[in-house]
Amino acid sequence: MNMRISIFAFALLFSCLSSYALDFVKNGQAVCEFILPDGCSTDEKFSVKDSQRWIKEMTGAEIPILKKASESKNTKIFIGKSFANKYTDDLKKLAGTDGYAIRNDGENVYVFAARPRGVLYGVFDLLEMNTDIIFSRPNTDFGTVHGNHTDLPLTKVDKINIPIFNYRAFSGGHPPHMESGKWLIRNGINRVGRSQFNGNGWDMMLNTGSQLFRPLKPRLKDKPEWFGWDPVMKRRMVTPGEGTLCLSQPGLPVEWAKAVARDVTAREKKTGQKAELYLIGPGDNWFCCRCEECEKPITLPDGKILEMKHYDATKDPLFRSTQVYMFLNEAMPTFKKLLPHVKPEILAYIHFAEPPAVDIHPDLHVHFAPYPTNSMRHPLLDERQPKLWRTRFQTWLKKTPNFGIRNYFFSKPSPQAYYAAANFRAIAKHSNTNNSFIHTEYTTDRGSKGLGLGAHGWDMGAMHTWVITKLFWNPHQNVDELYAYFIKRTFREASPYMQEYFEMIRDSWLDPKNKTVDACHASLDGVYEGMIVKQGLQKKCMSLLEKAEKAALHPNSKIMITRMKDRYKEFAKKAARLVVDKIDELGHDGHTFSSVQWEKPEVMSDFKITTRLGEAKESPYKTEIEAAHAGNKLYIRIAAYDDKIAQISSLPKDDSKERWPKGDHMEIWFKQGNQHYTFAFDSNGNKYDAKEYDSTWNSDWKVITQKGPDRWESILIIPLKSIGLKAGQKSNIQWMTTREINHGDSKPVNISYQGQVLYKTYFPLVLD
Repeated sequence: MNMRISIFAFALLFSCLSSYALDFVKNGQAVCEFILPDGCSTDEKFSVKDSQRWIKEMTGAEIPILKKASESKNTKIFIGKSFANKYTDDLKKLAGTDGYAIRNDGENVYVFAARPRGVLYGVFDLLEMNTDIIFSRPNTDFGTVHGNHTDLPLTKVDKINIPIFNYRAFSGGHPPHMESGKWLIRNGINRVGRSQFNGNGWDMMLNTGSQLFRPLKPRLKDKPEWFGWDPVMKRRMVTPGEGTLCLSQPGLPVEWAKAVARDVTAREKKTGQKAELYLIGPGDNWFCCRCEECEKPITLPDGKILEMKHYDATKDPLFRSTQVYMFLNEAMPTFKKLLPHVKPEILAYIHFAEPPAVDIHPDLHVHFAPYPTNSMRHPLLDERQPKLWRTRFQTWLKKTPNFGIRNYFFSKPSPQAYYAAANFRAIAKHSNTNNSFIHTEYTTDRGSKGLGLGAHGWDMGAMHTWVITKLFWNPHQNVDELYAYFIKRTFREASPYMQEYFEMIRDSWLDPKNKTVDACHASLDGVYEGMIVKQGLQKKCMSLLEKAEKAALHPNSKIMITRMKDRYKEFAKKAARLVVDKIDELGHDGHTFSSVQWEKPEVMSDFKITTRLGEAKESPYKTEIEAAHAGNKLYIRIAAYDDKIAQISSLPKDDSKERWPKGDHMEIWFKQGNQHYTFAFDSNGNKYDAKEYDSTWNSDWKVITQKGPDRWESILIIPLKSIGLKAGQKSNIQWMTTREINHGDSKPVNISYQGQVLYKTYFPLVLD
């Protein structure tokens, strides 16, 4: 009997000794300490100090950060690999990854990884798993949501988590915003597009590189034959910011690889980090060398001959793509000899996106950019995806196991996470994910500028961007469950209404009958109109947001709901606004119709027959207008469609004088206060400008025109100062445009934007 009691007492004692109540905070007092040793990385310091800050905001208690464990009987959280010697199995699994492990041994908790940035991800996961905090968006004033607590127990302390993809990048990040970078780091991204996260002890991914020609650009003067020949300019050239190489030059691949090694070494010296990836891409154009050798048929390794079907890479991308990949295949032995630790990452973009007619070197990695005509509503393998991008994606998945993707996930009302998840899962199924570079451009949560309109995009799209960051780590997660988690933590008491709002837009988005177009440069307005307005959901949308706004108790939750509601209200008021984004590259080639920069601005085409009474009827011919600026000049591109181009009735070209272009022509009017500015032009290049009808006024504008079989096009280049504008300054300028369609044999047809009457209606112009 005594023996039984002794055994029971021993078992009870053992149970007590091996079971500890772990806490961050108890009764408002810190009962925990972080042990952060000397020599730790900036990543590890940031994660611990940031967690300390948030715990203090939640509880008022400040958890001490020590270099060595104290003698206190409390919860001790050991940070970093140096404390994890007994977890050899975990360390083997984590080797070569960004993964982390969280383990518990009595009153001690260990957060460790194979590399410092893995520790960072583990610390933030420990915080999020054991509290109600969520980093919903990067805004420092209201972007993080959590409750106020007297106790913060530690109950989830056993986990290992390894990302599917090693290289997870958000870049672009315009305008610059450090808090957006920190938000991405907290949510598992290892490249955040800001140089402050490279060097100075940070362990964020260092990828470097640029356009194919750039490493050799310093040799342009002494080795001009290395660069692309332009038969129009009659010289070897590198245009400002862009360019190409003469890929037929003997020995050039080796010289290129040596130049890359010099650039990478310099970058590593500057940052104190080893580079992981080197990105290689074309410029933002289709320019390829037009020399005789580069246009000769290519003999493929199997002896087959590949003929050039057209010198224009837009019409024959296979020939030019094959040239590029054969060049890189030849460069790879030298590249890997000089940079054995760097993975060369080819940006499969523009004509590089076309899978070549040859195998590619096994050390070459592909970073596929389906841009800009792909659909971001349908997965790349979906039958509804444009065939060009579906076929390219399928071919690349079979051609190389070293495959990743470049995306354009700007924060928008659209739930692009479903598109992301499907594409990422296809890559994970067919590729070596240790070598997959999963990357997106994005806009920071600062201001209201950039492609995604910054904070305005985040107001409606924060939940989508948050879910996408999680899919970068593991695309096999349930997308609906990720959304539900975000909504519950972010909106709290208002989450039932916000969940219903989300399900409404999700169902609209996934409805096969919905024809909303979403792509890289699709506007927020257009997505909203197609996904909500045209589906008859506008009233329901506003009702749910208003109910959620009333139900929300947490101030940050309420602010985020209110901002979303306000953005949607603005859409109704912003109809027909002409958004003039800042695209600096237009300063180089905005005068050319072939510039890829013209794929970036929003295209507006709602032209109707002008009427003073009744509903405006559709125009017999489509007209498109888009605008941007490059610092001090406004660029406007017009496409005036007409299936009777030969019958256009307009004045013959006369460069000797400026005159009103009678007959078939277009007019653009700007109004600022009481000032009116008029610009009229036709397909022959005749032009007229006036300020308050004074034709002697001269704006120094230019008009470039061209005719095609089904349209005539014009590019207008107008100095901003001539119409009272300056980049970066607010203005109340408005716009209006009209077109006369005149074939000489019938009554002319007058059309205008939305069929509105000049002088009666002007629309907003938004200058970035």
